[in-house]
Amino acid sequence: RSEIEECLTQAGLSYCTDSTNYDMEITRNAVRRILLPKTEEMVNKKAGLHLAMLSREAGEVSDFLESECEIRRRKYVKSEGDAVFIAESFLSEPHLMQSLIIKKSLCELAGTEKDVTRGHVEDILKLYDNETGRRIDLPYRLLAVRKAGGVYICRRIKQAEKEPRSESVLTPGTFVLENGV
Repeated sequence: RSEIEECLTQAGLSYCTDSTNYDMEITRNAVRRILLPKTEEMVNKKAGLHLAMLSREAGEVSDFLESECEIRRRKYVKSEGDAVFIAESFLSEPHLMQSLIIKKSLCELAGTEKDVTRGHVEDILKLYDNETGRRIDLPYRLLAVRKAGGVYICRRIKQAEKEPRSESVLTPGTFVLENGV
């Protein structure tokens, strides 16, 4: 930060500090202004540097896992329009890879990662231990069904609403129709 401010001063440019940077109710601000300085003071003066290195490495691991997930998805997941079938053979993969494959497939069908939780992923994994026909409801009107050889994930079909029927009565009197009407 000090280098940036010095560079701006030398260039004759001003800068603006966002007022929300001082709001300690915002987690990132509390970490940056309270937690990190205390950690550097009381634990390790290079804690910030180590966290930055850890963050970069975590990003690299995440990129690697994403790449490996895509390779395995092509092997185990078959897309069928607005649905996917995840073959049972994917259970030979490590649990982490199974979870990533399911989550990626779910998020693509849902069109978002929002509200797709680890619990949903685990529920789908449990379907592989059940008999065919077992099903679970998922967010975004998705449905997972245990089929022979794997799990099928698709959109729930909206049940057609019953069309109201009309009855013509040509004779005077009282008549009882369906459902006691």
